[in-house]
Amino acid sequence: MKNSTIKKIILFILGILFILGIYEIFRLSANNDLLFPSIIDIFKEVLKTFFNLENQLLLLNVLKRVIIIILISLIINIILAAAYKLLPEIDYFFKPINSLFKSIPFVIISLYLFIVLFNQRELILYIISFMVVFPIMYEGIIGYLRNFDSRLEDELKLLNISFFKKFFFCYLPLSIQDLLVSFLQSLGLCFKVVIMTEYLCVVPHSIGSIIQNATLSIEYIKLLAWLCIIVFIVCILDFVINIIINKIKKKMIN
Repeated sequence: MKNSTIKKIILFILGILFILGIYEIFRLSANNDLLFPSIIDIFKEVLKTFFNLENQLLLLNVLKRVIIIILISLIINIILAAAYKLLPEIDYFFKPINSLFKSIPFVIISLYLFIVLFNQRELILYIISFMVVFPIMYEGIIGYLRNFDSRLEDELKLLNISFFKKFFFCYLPLSIQDLLVSFLQSLGLCFKVVIMTEYLCVVPHSIGSIIQNATLSIEYIKLLAWLCIIVFIVCILDFVINIIINKIKKKMIN
């Protein structure tokens, strides 16, 4: 067990060194410190940016928006899951909506909504991010219910209890693993989409506006610093949620 963990840590470190090595090759080939600052300079800029109180508040604001969006999507999908168990044909109503949300170019819809809702740019964040998160969570919970164990389904039909008790005490708890997986997939993606929409829609007092200002003023070191911070936060979120999912899996097995 210890040897396996050590191997994983070594491979993880080698992966990071590989990425840094590729960057260093590009930097030396380009011979342009403006476009490709040194790794040490980027690291210093990351520390300076991350430990700035104002930037920390902006990051917390992004996380707040992400949590609100995911909770709204979760509540709506739980309601739709209950509706699906009562009327499975409702799935056909949502298939074209999900297909639209999955295939629509979010850059175009962001810019379109920016024109239509110019004075409500905060609202655009929630609309675009919801369009990204909703199909993932929908497929997570509805996908599980579509393939629900037919033998267990027959046993539940014999129970003389209300539908809502069956749903909240049987269907929903059994689908928690699939919900958590879709939650994991949504979290990092939603975090990135919120920042992308902040940038495209020029949301004031946001990470997106800082990135846009850095682009206009050709401060590429700031762009790379924010890139490193965003990647780091998404990786930490994925790591924490994976730990939670593995613990739930172990409890379900036991």
